[in-house]
Amino acid sequence: MKLFYITLLSLLSFLCACKTNSKSNQIRQSDTHKASVVLQKVSIDDTLHHLVGTIGENIPIVMNIFIHGNNVKGSMYYKKVGHYIYLKGTVDDYGRMDLTGYLRNGQISDRFSGIYNNEVYKGKWTNKDKSKEFNFNLQRTDTEWVLIDSFKYKILDSVFVDSMWYYYKNVEVIHYPKAFPIPEAGYKIYKNLMDKILGDTPNFKALIDSMKKDRLQWRHDVQEIEYGQRFPYSAEYNQEVTVTYTKHLILTVSDYDYMYEGGAHGLMETHKYHYDMYTGKELKLSDIFAVPKSVIIKKLVIPGLDKYFQEIGQESVEEAVFDVNNLSLPDEFYFFDDGMGFYYQPYSIAAFSYGMPGFEVSYDSLKPYLSEFIKKRLGLH
Repeated sequence: MKLFYITLLSLLSFLCACKTNSKSNQIRQSDTHKASVVLQKVSIDDTLHHLVGTIGENIPIVMNIFIHGNNVKGSMYYKKVGHYIYLKGTVDDYGRMDLTGYLRNGQISDRFSGIYNNEVYKGKWTNKDKSKEFNFNLQRTDTEWVLIDSFKYKILDSVFVDSMWYYYKNVEVIHYPKAFPIPEAGYKIYKNLMDKILGDTPNFKALIDSMKKDRLQWRHDVQEIEYGQRFPYSAEYNQEVTVTYTKHLILTVSDYDYMYEGGAHGLMETHKYHYDMYTGKELKLSDIFAVPKSVIIKKLVIPGLDKYFQEIGQESVEEAVFDVNNLSLPDEFYFFDDGMGFYYQPYSIAAFSYGMPGFEVSYDSLKPYLSEFIKKRLGLH
């Protein structure tokens, strides 16, 4: 009997130990599973991230950050205030991102600590001395939306007819966009744009005075117009500036100008200004291509123009342009989702009737000629 009880106790002890070990293993497995969920590695785009959301329940903010490796740099602003706050911080392979906000005088203003999964950034916000703490939740949104929305367009319109009224409308110049991710680059771009756009804008008083003078001269010269008859002369100037591209950290601003001062037709030009949103540098064709001008002309320009002239039902490029043997590189270029476009201003290489001769080329076809900088920026490696 004694042996039976000893055997029974041993069996019960063994079963209890097995149950305990099983439960312990389940806990460890559960902990491991939880850790794999929380600390799962994330792939964060090495590009510009535009985030919109709130601190607490009702404090809306906008955040724009560049993530390069484990380093984070950018800016933010409170929608109700609008002033820039500089952001610096780090992010690890699991999306744990800590950011510190600095005012322009270098004083700390905000601290963010949370998890970013490439779409949502949420965690805890504290003020400079950590006396206040709130949850924050930010959603990644379309970069294009905020940059375009933050620009105010400049539209100039000057019209003259045979009347005592000579007028023009000056709506508003482009304002510095609050949503720009790197403030230093933004200021640099803004200054460059203002120099270019305002530099191309005529002095309106001089323009209108010139129109008045022309009108009087024409009335004097055209004797057959009877007294009191409406004089058939008008003049117009129009300028419009818009943002046309904001992807791959490249900002493109299009400047359209039209002027008519009599004659068979008006004159128009559309200039494209391109900027690196990270550095503020203006991008030229020399930054785009890594091959000599002669190669670009032979491999891209001649075939592209030949196709353009044939599509509009005209002769070949050799017959259409003024001097095919001394073609310059295109006056302008632009980016689109699948490639790039190139074009010349009216009268630049051909008669006005040919419009703005141009062509588009896919990235697949462009890739052998592009610089390493632009291939990396466009993700073409």
